[in-house]
Amino acid sequence: MKAKKYRSFSFFKFFFFSFVIFLLVVFILIITAPALISSAQGKSLLLKIINNNFSGKISIESINLNWRGEQSIKGFSLTDDNNSVTFKAFETQLSLLDILLKKRLDFGTTRLEDLYAEISLYETKDLGIKAREAAKKAQPEKTDLIAWFLPRTFSGNMEIINANLVILKPGIDPAEFNNVANLSTNLHVEITEDIIKLSKAAKIKCGISPALYKIIIENNNLNNRLLLAEPASLETNIETFEILVKKPVKDFLSLLNSAKFDIKMRTQKFSLTDTLYKQAIILAPLTISASSKNASLKTILNADAVFTCTDHSGNILDKGDISVQSEISDIVKPDGSFNKNGLLLKLNTSFKGLSTARLDKLFNTNNTITAVMGKTLDLKASAELKGLKGPVDIYFKTSNSTAAISALINKDSVLLRDDVKAELTVTPALGALVLKNINPILITAVSSSRPIYITINQNGFYVPLNKASFSDIKIEEAVIDLGELTLENGGLLNPLVAFLKSTYGRQMTASFTPLKASLAEGIAQYSRMDTVIANSFHIATWGTIDIENDTLDVTLGLTSDTLDKAFDIEGLSEDYILKIPVRGSTENPKVNWAEAAKQIGTLVLKRKIDEKLPGLGTAIEELFNKPDGKD
Repeated sequence: MKAKKYRSFSFFKFFFFSFVIFLLVVFILIITAPALISSAQGKSLLLKIINNNFSGKISIESINLNWRGEQSIKGFSLTDDNNSVTFKAFETQLSLLDILLKKRLDFGTTRLEDLYAEISLYETKDLGIKAREAAKKAQPEKTDLIAWFLPRTFSGNMEIINANLVILKPGIDPAEFNNVANLSTNLHVEITEDIIKLSKAAKIKCGISPALYKIIIENNNLNNRLLLAEPASLETNIETFEILVKKPVKDFLSLLNSAKFDIKMRTQKFSLTDTLYKQAIILAPLTISASSKNASLKTILNADAVFTCTDHSGNILDKGDISVQSEISDIVKPDGSFNKNGLLLKLNTSFKGLSTARLDKLFNTNNTITAVMGKTLDLKASAELKGLKGPVDIYFKTSNSTAAISALINKDSVLLRDDVKAELTVTPALGALVLKNINPILITAVSSSRPIYITINQNGFYVPLNKASFSDIKIEEAVIDLGELTLENGGLLNPLVAFLKSTYGRQMTASFTPLKASLAEGIAQYSRMDTVIANSFHIATWGTIDIENDTLDVTLGLTSDTLDKAFDIEGLSEDYILKIPVRGSTENPKVNWAEAAKQIGTLVLKRKIDEKLPGLGTAIEELFNKPDGKD
């Protein structure tokens, strides 16, 4: 009988097989970890571990993780004492294996749906210098391992559907912003130690809600008179985008100065509400493009839009085109601060179909602009301003007027670089609102054989920028050539014609000589202007009109040939003129016709006495017209 053989125990083999089994178990756990976590039991265990180490609470309806497949989370909820964040679904095609092993990440299609965030804002107290220094020292330094782990490039299609936000702040009512963002974008981003840039052109589609628009307006301290009336869909094409990250980005200016971009944005419809005048302004379509190598060199901003404005009843007030082309250079100084005095702006803009009624309301001019220009305005303007100072050229044309203005904007005023030349077509509204301030007779002007020509001398012209008062505008000399006008028989003209013992129909023509005018402290001063009415009577006018207070200090003169024709007064010298004061207002001029009749009666008596006793009538006139206190 043979003795049994026993194999000797090998620790090495035991260790080897144990290690292999351990690695196999670890490998299986690693391989199956996403599936384990995605299971109901794994999800519960994961949430238990997280919530035990978190002050708030996280809940997840379902989770699906894969090493090489898609990842998804549904029914996510995070709450703490002050904030809460929920979303219906998050899905991404980025695999877990790519996150661990690759420096180039492709997110494929990533989608976030029905995001709701409730954020509480509380003021924090300053920790003090020592506390801040301690907190700064406590922060861990960046390691090469972290830098190595971060991706160098990432790309993919990203979508955010229906994002909602509620902001809570002590002392104010909750601010609710529903459906503030719908975003769809295709990004290819490259990150290095120096720059973040797009490696391919990107297309972004996003929705802008009225609430999000309001946030943008208020955060930038802009006038909130114009508010977005309905959600707008914005399409953006980004050809290039690059930001230097070596230098710290402190604010928007430093961001702009370190960026290179070429962006085009378009929306089919951008609907605004003018809350002041209860009007709707629709820009459809609206196109904006912007490009920059950096703000110190040149930033180009262009915009084009077709606009329609309607009142609260839906009636169209105006409709036209807007175009703006601009170049902005030297926005920031080398230290990153705003370069107010050195900023260079080149601007070309045009408006077609702009409502003049809107300008009247904007400048509170009582329909004067509409009376002068007509209902719509086409305008072209160009400027080259450095530190908000420099030349500006404006040309406008309407159904009733044209004008060319070459101005110079200084620190606190607008001056002229050349004489202003304008042409005005006479209308009843022009006479009733504008021409009456030149001559009270012109209040009944209804038409003209040609435009009125106006030239404003560049010398002595001054408009302040820091004051809106009409009395601060100065015009040293303007020449107004009225030509021949058609006047209605009303206003001052009616009693004048009656005084001259004549009768005319409803309308009559009047020819005017050019006059010179000036404006200072709200008072217009006019030189003598001769007028021939109905090819019959010759009169003259001159004096001042206080435009702001609407008061007259004008002289109406009856010439010798008119006195001869109307009252049969012969023998007067050719340069003789009977002066009649005109006071009151442009709407209601006051003339002392009784005093005028008395003067004419004296002239008639003088002529009759001189016929019988030459020289006696003149002596009597001098006696009665002798100044008081003089021999």
